[in-house]
Amino acid sequence: MKFRHAAALALVGWALMLPPTNGVDIDTEPASDLLSIPVWKWERVALFDREEQCEFAIEKMVNNPNDRHPKYIAQLARCVPAKSK
Repeated sequence: MKFRHAAALALVGWALMLPPTNGVDIDTEPASDLLSIPVWKWERVALFDREEQCEFAIEKMVNNPNDRHPKYIAQLARCVPAKSK
């Protein structure tokens, strides 16, 4: 394998993912229903170089909820390995 190909394969980051909430009443929908949706269908909110950065972003979302990411949804967020685009 050529070096440039190996370097491209090494470009892996961390994706902050949230379950989809389109058409979902987040005030009444049980968290278990949202968590049953496969992660590949979740919304990718951000990409990070390191897992610690991603986890810190989740903490910020949980501690500072807003209309787009209420605390209920932020608490469901996950960091997953992701290839960078």
